[in-house]
Amino acid sequence: MAASKGWKADEPHSRADRRRLLGKCGDECFLDPANGKYPICGDDCAVDCAGLAAARTRAAQYGHTQIKNEAIARALRTGCAWAAAVKAQAKPASAAPKKKKQPAKARAASKSVKKSAKARPATKSVKKSAKKTKSVRRRRA
Repeated sequence: MAASKGWKADEPHSRADRRRLLGKCGDECFLDPANGKYPICGDDCAVDCAGLAAARTRAAQYGHTQIKNEAIARALRTGCAWAAAVKAQAKPASAAPKKKKQPAKARAASKSVKKSAKARPATKSVKKSAKKTKSVRRRRA
């Protein structure tokens, strides 16, 4: 294992490398073993914290939330230093502060401000359509 290069040097690069790793080490070295995706072990069949971090990042990029959460859970069980920091940053949805309602007078005032902000001068297309309706009215009369 090359410690200076990190996970990039240790990861199985090709499909053949992944098949060999799956045959040698088993399903525990992949977060998605059925598809041979998200390898997390090096050549020594030991779970690598850098492999878990790479799998978590890639799963998040592809929107695979379940795999991302599994990577974090395995990292916590393995004792990876980055996993504790990630868990500490994650806030439960219920802990989000709720918005306080404004008093009725304040809501009414903000609505009037919003309406006045919407009143803008007519655009060219509106002006043209107004001219067309005037000319149509003149012809009918």
